[in-house]
Amino acid sequence: MAKGKEIIKPYRQGAFDSYCGLYSLLNVLSCCLGGRHRISEEHAEALFRHVLQKLQKRKNLLDVATVGVDLADMTFLLPVVAAWLLKKTGDRLHWVRPFTPQVRVRSPVAYRALEVALIAKDCAAIVGVAGPTHHWSVLTRISRKRLILLDSGPLDWIDRKRLFDPKRDKDDDTYRLIAEDTFIVRIDTDHRSKR
Repeated sequence: MAKGKEIIKPYRQGAFDSYCGLYSLLNVLSCCLGGRHRISEEHAEALFRHVLQKLQKRKNLLDVATVGVDLADMTFLLPVVAAWLLKKTGDRLHWVRPFTPQVRVRSPVAYRALEVALIAKDCAAIVGVAGPTHHWSVLTRISRKRLILLDSGPLDWIDRKRLFDPKRDKDDDTYRLIAEDTFIVRIDTDHRSKR
């Protein structure tokens, strides 16, 4: 386990919904804030409702529940979550999309970029996961053999060999990360030490 990081229990989505994108937003906050600053269940529920209210203005909520959110929705929602977090806690949420469709991603470069970012205790990555279905999760660290996830569903890890595997057969049901669906997220809590 990385120094300064503790095991955090993820919020879990229901068995019959496609809210993994929304739960990845809650779980990335929990991961970046750590155990002692983790958002309460009351705040998590309030944020979940707030995100759904904002999302309802651009998408049918039945589609969100049954199909989920896509990259454009996640790009829309991160500023919504950042504004909510700043208002509720004073913490600043920062994110970057390090890999775009215009940038060819080679696995060694991707490994290194993600490993360096994830060393910080206030940092994690929201990742799109391809497999039997498209899924959103939170990447917390990379070990020698595995990508370790804080997931709202059944995934605890993905084989490291599958990081951004571009040569995927359509019948392959193993999981892999989707490079352009990666957001490195960090929370600035420096204001807490100045109180």
